[in-house]
Amino acid sequence: MASRSGFDSVILGIQFVAAVIVEGVVLFFVEPAGTRLFFGLVLLLPIMWPAVWMARHGLIGKVMEIVTDPSGRRKFLKLRSLTGQLLEDVRRLNWLAVDVKRGVRRNEGSAADLEAVKRRLHELVDRMPAAAGLGEPAPKDSSDE
Repeated sequence: MASRSGFDSVILGIQFVAAVIVEGVVLFFVEPAGTRLFFGLVLLLPIMWPAVWMARHGLIGKVMEIVTDPSGRRKFLKLRSLTGQLLEDVRRLNWLAVDVKRGVRRNEGSAADLEAVKRRLHELVDRMPAAAGLGEPAPKDSSDE
């Protein structure tokens, strides 16, 4: 689907604002209920079209991204990536423990796996103070994968 130019987007915005104003005037001043209903339904199309167009072109996601993160990017990426690795290892530790309790894994190798994950968790926690405040992401450690 071809994207619209900036001028077309401005026209859609003006159309939206004008339709909302006209809709308000019609609903406030028009007396016969049938006429009010007719104009109210007819004016829904120019009100809804810009929203549908924005949703089709992914602009709503971009607007939400700008609103939720005004700087346009995340800060402290190194600490954030270490935290992500920590959460992955916590999930792995949990699944290992669940598998041992269910009897899916054998006990001889499971104890070593559990200890390896625990050591990795401690290593990640030890690296976190040094990573705090840094912008670049931490390298992914693939020693346990």
